[in-house]
Amino acid sequence: MKKIAILSALNKQYGSGHYEKSKALLEIFKEKGEEPIIYVLSRYPYKKTSQEVHIRNIWQIPSLLEKNPAEILLIDKRENPKDFIRFMRQRGVRILLLDSLGKDQEVADFVLNAIPHTQSTALANLSDPSYLPPLPHIQPRRENFEISLFCGFVDSKNLMFLWLRNFDFLIQSLQIKKIDRINIFVGEGNSLGYYDQLKKLALAKLKNTPYTLFWKSPLFKETIANSSLFLTYYGMSAIEAASFGTPMLLCNPSLYHESLSMKIFPEETLKTTSSEVLYSGCCDIGTRSLKKPFDVLEHAPTPTYEKLVEIAQRRQKSFQETLRVGLNFHKIPDIALGLLKFEPRLHCKNCGSESLFVVYRHPNENFYQCPVCSLIKKERILENALIHEEKKIEYNESYFLEEYEKSYQKTYEEDKEHLYEMSRERLNIIKHYKKGKEKKTLLDIGCALGYFLDVAKKEFHFKTNGIEISAFASKKASVEHKVFNGSIFDFKGFEETTAKGVFKKEERFDVITLWYVIEHFDDHKAIFSKISSHQKRGGILAISTPNAFGLSARFNSDEFLKTSPQDHYYIYSQASLISILHDYGYTFLRKRSTGIHYKRFQSLFPRLSKWVGPKLYTLIAKRFNLGDTFEIYFKKSKSNSE
Repeated sequence: MKKIAILSALNKQYGSGHYEKSKALLEIFKEKGEEPIIYVLSRYPYKKTSQEVHIRNIWQIPSLLEKNPAEILLIDKRENPKDFIRFMRQRGVRILLLDSLGKDQEVADFVLNAIPHTQSTALANLSDPSYLPPLPHIQPRRENFEISLFCGFVDSKNLMFLWLRNFDFLIQSLQIKKIDRINIFVGEGNSLGYYDQLKKLALAKLKNTPYTLFWKSPLFKETIANSSLFLTYYGMSAIEAASFGTPMLLCNPSLYHESLSMKIFPEETLKTTSSEVLYSGCCDIGTRSLKKPFDVLEHAPTPTYEKLVEIAQRRQKSFQETLRVGLNFHKIPDIALGLLKFEPRLHCKNCGSESLFVVYRHPNENFYQCPVCSLIKKERILENALIHEEKKIEYNESYFLEEYEKSYQKTYEEDKEHLYEMSRERLNIIKHYKKGKEKKTLLDIGCALGYFLDVAKKEFHFKTNGIEISAFASKKASVEHKVFNGSIFDFKGFEETTAKGVFKKEERFDVITLWYVIEHFDDHKAIFSKISSHQKRGGILAISTPNAFGLSARFNSDEFLKTSPQDHYYIYSQASLISILHDYGYTFLRKRSTGIHYKRFQSLFPRLSKWVGPKLYTLIAKRFNLGDTFEIYFKKSKSNSE
């Protein structure tokens, strides 16, 4: 079985950049011993190689992969049907998307956007121009003044005709006095009729200047490098020309192309009443009114050719430093093959739904949300070393001092009184549901330095126990309490000998608490099963955790997930926890919205905050569960055997 298949496209809307990139990737795969087939989706004729299969419908792919199976489908194509991606994944094929900005990003295994764009990067694992193909190393030789024109694989908006009809005016505006030759490159996706019409127009408009009209040739890049001016639109050819230091004018076929050109060539912008002229080694003369894009040269201070040369030289000098184009292109096959080392996430670990979708991505991880039970699960999809090394979290002294201070502007020990006050509030709720004169047993999982246990023992008279993975923290907490240093999965109970010499083992507890701990476990079923096995019937379970439906998660989700700690694997909602714990014999008692920050509300809704003050917002946040964290309390109504 081949490990890799590549799907690319040639069409009038997005040109040949995706296809050219796929062919370059094919060569790198060959160096690694892989021989992928490229399936090219196109309605236009083109010269294909022996390793290419021409298709006209994307749904031909499933049957083609039955004949030539592949474990990974690398799709270098702008937009793809979401149902197609989901269908292929359910058949066991990993999907890596290159430069796709559609809804397909929500269901693919990995998304890499190398082309700079204006959309949110939340659904891309990587957004980095360094993953574009390497730019050719050509030393320009501009001995003559040559102008080259190119308008893509298919000139769908007839931009070439616009250039030629306005050519004399353009040259006059730029104050160009002499032209030695004009090179007109025609994309191979254009028809013979297009070529013939262009030939007639060139004959009429370029009477006094030598010109050559030809299909895009193998010498295309060398010709662009040696040109004194390049007339084109935004695409890989424009990026290559910028790397050569070739002065450019762009006339883009769509607002999408124009927004991309302003993203990758952002330095100097001149605003006018009719349009916006962009200088950055190029001048974007418009898309907003495509019928008369050259009006901007009449209404705006027109750049001289010398100005374009100056900007082109400056851009060439900084181009590799700012965009690093081509630096990481060779890593794409390693990323693709690296996906095979991890099991793809196809259905919800809680309810089994197959409708999971990605809500955010880190370079090595995806956040999947279930639309049925709302559970958000972070899954690792690549090894760290393939992209960058992450610092492994160690629960040592610095975790409770320096790391805590970064988040709360004080160390864990300095925050002691505040933590004591929170503990009293929580214990008052627990005591309300767990009454009686008999001394109750309490187990705090992830007890840290033992501050919650201090209050539980001294003020609420619980028999206190803790579990703490940090050796530093457990040593501190064990001064006053029984503390097991290790993972809860290794915990068997506490053993003791009473004053009368009777051996006793404490395995089940009246109260079990987990304060911002539950999200640290990668297997939620294993941890809840383990908790349940140590809970007495009628006992109280109390949990606090980040809120999947809080203010930040709802209205600033990208930042909320971006800053989610490295060691958090789940983000729960109140409803998801109630549903999950019901299966382990727990009955819901009470929930409380916490982590209510007025400043966050203020920054998200500055106008509304003028009418809603801190007190009113706190009431609203509690009522509508807008806290960024929550507490939830349960009663163990059934034993494990029931």
